Amino acid sequence: MAIPNRFKVTAQDAYNYAASKAFADQQLCMVLKPSGRLDENIFAKAIRVTLDQEPVLGCRLVENGGNPIWERRSDLDQIKFCSVVEIGSPEQALHAFINKPVHADVDPLIMTRIFREENEDTICVKVNHSACDAGGVKEYVDILAKVYSALWANQQFSPQPNLGRRDQSQVFEHIKDDSRTRVLKEFPRPTWTFPQKTGSEPLHSFSVIRQGQFEGIRKYAQDKKATVNDVLLTALYRTLFVLNNTADGIPMIHQVSIDLRRYCIGRKAEAICNLSGALYVSLERKHDEPFEETLERVVKVMNRFKQDYPGIESAAGLEYLFSQGYVKLEKYLVESAELCKKYNVTFPLLSNFGIINEYRFGDLHMTKGYITSPIMYPPGFMLGVSTFNEEMTFSIGYCGQENTKQVDAFLEALITELPKYQH
Repeated sequence: MAIPNRFKVTAQDAYNYAASKAFADQQLCMVLKPSGRLDENIFAKAIRVTLDQEPVLGCRLVENGGNPIWERRSDLDQIKFCSVVEIGSPEQALHAFINKPVHADVDPLIMTRIFREENEDTICVKVNHSACDAGGVKEYVDILAKVYSALWANQQFSPQPNLGRRDQSQVFEHIKDDSRTRVLKEFPRPTWTFPQKTGSEPLHSFSVIRQGQFEGIRKYAQDKKATVNDVLLTALYRTLFVLNNTADGIPMIHQVSIDLRRYCIGRKAEAICNLSGALYVSLERKHDEPFEETLERVVKVMNRFKQDYPGIESAAGLEYLFSQGYVKLEKYLVESAELCKKYNVTFPLLSNFGIINEYRFGDLHMTKGYITSPIMYPPGFMLGVSTFNEEMTFSIGYCGQENTKQVDAFLEALITELPKYQH
């Protein structure tokens, strides 16, 4: 099957590409630690094969006079998609790779690096958010692991290109007609943010919830008829209330991402793509309120969203915005970012990337995994969460070493807020 030279840019692709100029670096990384050393030659070949199997990932975004398209690169066989760094302690080099900016109109959409210690590897798979979201990253790594395993067994393996749909039509076809008309034409006004200084150096901070505490949080959520995400959102609200010294009774808005694949058959998109929605949650502070009571209010709000296709309004809203033309969409995002900077507010974002599979690369299994959040430009703020083998990793991408102490203090305060389960 021939691979087309051009592909349609979806509304979500265009939004994420334009947002890279205003709100965030739009990079997502999955970090994995296999049980032994990868064969770097097979791994590099597997990446190249996946760019034919999911052909949009072998493209660059061309703005095309305000009518953007995905165009296949002519230099795919010359690009080094995987490099190996032999290093005693990989953490600093890994973070440098994660934090290095790349651009969908110039750089490859997929880049990887293997950080090799004496007896083990750490893999970082870097994906441009213009092409796919965290759900897409997980699907891509699943494909990469399967292709690697197939090549490991048979070097002649060659799959067919996947030309499935990447737009939101694959979601809307499963939604009742009356729900599709609920278009979010105006976003609510942002009310606050994580307090930070204006910085420029791209950085990440991380914190990990170990298996025992994660299991406690999950059991606590079950007892309270809540989800783990409800518990995380509650802790996030309470931590930001304190950091901002928020007054009682003033509704503060959080953005919560939602994977729209939940509406697709088998909760899976037809091809690697962006397929995320957003909820805008409003909650006011009540001083001296116990965690359990704040959680009850969060659950009540979230359950209202869950009654009728959560995330569909934002998905339809994006289609409406994109229908006005890419130039207007970009102008809207740039002007929105300027207003956020002027008034030092944004929508603090909770994005739970979900559970990372225990991928197998040939005879190797994974012993650790997490996903890193994009680096938000101030005053933007996003808490990314991923879970592997009942170990939860928090990730915050931000700008400027002058904010590191505050970000690390935030993560510590957030973890302190999380409940300690009592039988």
